[in-house]
Amino acid sequence: MKRARLPYTLQAERWLHLLQLRQCCSHPYLLDKEAYDETGLIFGSKEVLNNLLPIKNADVNEFESLSKKSIFDLNTKSAKITALIEEIRNMETKAKCIVVSEWTAMSHVIATHLEKAGFRYHLLESDDDQTVRDEMVQDFNENPDGHEVMLLSFSIRKLNVNLTGASHLFFMNPHWNPHLEDRIRGLLNDDVNIYRFVCTNTIEEKILAMLEKKQELACDGVRGFICENTIEENILPLQEKKRELAG
Repeated sequence: MKRARLPYTLQAERWLHLLQLRQCCSHPYLLDKEAYDETGLIFGSKEVLNNLLPIKNADVNEFESLSKKSIFDLNTKSAKITALIEEIRNMETKAKCIVVSEWTAMSHVIATHLEKAGFRYHLLESDDDQTVRDEMVQDFNENPDGHEVMLLSFSIRKLNVNLTGASHLFFMNPHWNPHLEDRIRGLLNDDVNIYRFVCTNTIEEKILAMLEKKQELACDGVRGFICENTIEENILPLQEKKRELAG
């Protein structure tokens, strides 16, 4: 018996709620934006709160007015922003890092807080002018006294660049597709410290559990030594360096 497909509107609604939950883990400011370039969806924070508030009779207007002064404010540090800045401060002298987020909007949020913290950064985007992009990459890779941080989103995989100047790689959120992370790693040298920020007791832990389950299933029909190498080289190092944050 075939399982009936959900109506398109219901599928879209569920997908939207998953997206909102994931964005909450990075920074609630993402929910307060009026438009999402990556999704083409348009909605404001009040609609988001109506969807996410667990108590249907809660005063959304009151909650929203309080939230906009705190968690929805661009200038408020989320748990991930706080942890990221702490990790960058702890890097060795003249070390450089790459910070990867799924959403371009999140890269701009990070840029705001890096600037406040006194860090210099490049923001690499897919629509950058080729000359400007080359200058940023050259400064990052070849200038020991250049900018310490390179910000980019997963869309960078479409660009032919090498970011060999980095010794640290930070993934701000787990992605449904682990191959996108592999492509980012392919832009760097092999001897790079890789970190992933994960909010505990949230959808992000469920995503990681799902990815690990897929990895196990993929190994079932493969020779033992290939399976062993894949697990040891790709999954375990990320688990050991995972920075867990209170959700």
